[in-house]
Amino acid sequence: MKPKISGVIIARNEAAVIGRCIASLQAVADEVVVVDSGSTDDTLRISREMGAVIVEQPFLGYGRQKHFAVECAAYDFIVSLDADEWLSPELQQRLNDAKVNGLQDAYTVALRNQYCGKWVRYGGWYKAKVVRLFNRKAGSWDSAVVHESVVLKPGVKTVHLEGEILHEAYENAAEHIAKIKVYAALGAEKLQSKGMAILLLKLVFNPPFKFLSMYFLKLGLLDGLVGLQLSALITYETWLKYRLAIGLKFNT
Repeated sequence: MKPKISGVIIARNEAAVIGRCIASLQAVADEVVVVDSGSTDDTLRISREMGAVIVEQPFLGYGRQKHFAVECAAYDFIVSLDADEWLSPELQQRLNDAKVNGLQDAYTVALRNQYCGKWVRYGGWYKAKVVRLFNRKAGSWDSAVVHESVVLKPGVKTVHLEGEILHEAYENAAEHIAKIKVYAALGAEKLQSKGMAILLLKLVFNPPFKFLSMYFLKLGLLDGLVGLQLSALITYETWLKYRLAIGLKFNT
């Protein structure tokens, strides 16, 4: 019998993009679950009208929220997306082929990012391999509050699928800066256990290294002004994360 797949999405105020995400999953999944953390726009209405299963859950942090979404699924095989992501037609075909041929425990796929209206090709943001299709018996999301990832059990091997998960990262710099402030604050919380000396050293050295790595070593400069803006803002996020962590450490 052909295995069944659950598509899972976490969302909050994603009315502009949730329909595209759900539609792409419906091409491969036998159900789509949307875990919403308090949307005040049309996210829930759109999801409901498209036939998604809706679960409302206050935000737990990115990793725990995604793990919760996995646990809400009816089927063990999971495709996990953010609301601003969608499956390319090629990846949809590959996933359907895999369903027919027999699903493996975990797959890596390429993540392609659109930034300020342009598809990014360099800076480490182009076709990074990520695990998004997996058997929940073989692994799941970690508990990281930000920059979460799927952790697989020892011995579980991944198979790479052709095609891409497409990601509309940010429409403009203002949107990116707003999200940076959220990510940096969450990242600072994770760093509270680090010593003050280590945090000060990282504050001094990590931001410039991040810029050099993204813009020069990973050739972000070849993306033109978008590559410069992206490298600069990711560098700012790195600096802000350690600056906030030092502030939290100083006040404890």
